[in-house]
Parts: sequence; structure tokens; C-alpha cells
Amino acid sequence: MKILTKNEIENNHVDTIEQFKILTYIKKNINVNNFNIFLINKNLIKITDKENDFLYFSYDNVRKKVVYFDKFSKDSEMVL
Repeated sequence: MKILTKNEIENNHVDTIEQFKILTYIKKNINVNNFNIFLINKNLIKITDKENDFLYFSYDNVRKKVVYFDKFSKDSEMVL
């Protein structure tokens, strides 16, 4: 898991196309200044707020859209 810096967020500096699509979606819909953003794996991003509440975002290649959810198996998190 890797936390993105403000500079990386502003410049869309991620590792995969899926992460780029997810980050673009997050930046359009959420004030990213209020959150920490983590790259979990090639198709999963986690955001946390100041109270450690979180959401996971992934890109659905079949439906061609970003989906989000609040539960995710920690065992499935892979280090980049």
C-alpha cells in the first residue's frame, strides 16, 4: 500500500490505467484535500478521512465505470 502525496494527486501520478481512471473520478467528485489516498493494488484505491472512515474505489472494466464500497478483505490488499 502506498500513500499518494499532494503532488502525485495533482499530477495524476499513479502506476496503472485503472488507477488513473479511479483517481480522475475521485478528483471530480470529492474534495481530495480532505482525504488521504492510498494505492492498494493495480485496480484499487482507498481513501480515508480525518476520522479514519474509508471507502474503496475500483474500476470495473466490463461496465467501464468506477465503483466504490466500504468493505474490503484486508487479505486481498496487495503491496505494489
